[in-house]
Amino acid sequence: MDVEDDAQVEELKEFLENHYVEDNVGNFRLKYSADKLRWGIQMPGYLKELHFMVRSAGKGKIMASIIGVPKTLIICGKKVKMLEVNFLAVHQKVREKRMAQIVIQEMMRRKRLLGFPQAFYTSGHSMPTPFTTCHYMNRFINGETLVLTKYTNCPPDMSLKEFDRKYRLPNKKSIKLQGKVRPMEKKDVPAVFKLFKDQ
Repeated sequence: MDVEDDAQVEELKEFLENHYVEDNVGNFRLKYSADKLRWGIQMPGYLKELHFMVRSAGKGKIMASIIGVPKTLIICGKKVKMLEVNFLAVHQKVREKRMAQIVIQEMMRRKRLLGFPQAFYTSGHSMPTPFTTCHYMNRFINGETLVLTKYTNCPPDMSLKEFDRKYRLPNKKSIKLQGKVRPMEKKDVPAVFKLFKDQ
């Protein structure tokens, strides 16, 4: 894939909108602009060999995509050259044909050839034999808008106003800071986790 080619970026953008991240019933979709997509895959040091798509032999339609971007992470004080893998999407019609595994294998082959010992990615599913894992959660800020745009659903036993009230951020004026504000430190983790859990 040539990220410099506007037509290919538009084609990938449309493909991702229809076949990338989705919920179980297909309501939730991520929609990227061409600029946002380029920003995500054209990071400093990017390699075109790590941007690729699988196309159908007949009409040349995209059947799968995967993007790799070189990164340098610091792990235990050491710089480690890694590959961030993103935008793995498979056309709905070929998901039962092990297309994802084939595309991932090809990405791993390319990363080894280009000298990347490890790669990392996010997934909504558990993966076998990970080197490490971490979990992240989203904090709803504007519940009503998130429901109306179908980012999430309002629980059946709760009205939209109740849902919005539950997740609404407190009014700035109601927050009374005591003491000095400073960046969080490792020693703060238990107290911060307790605050997060109690929300």
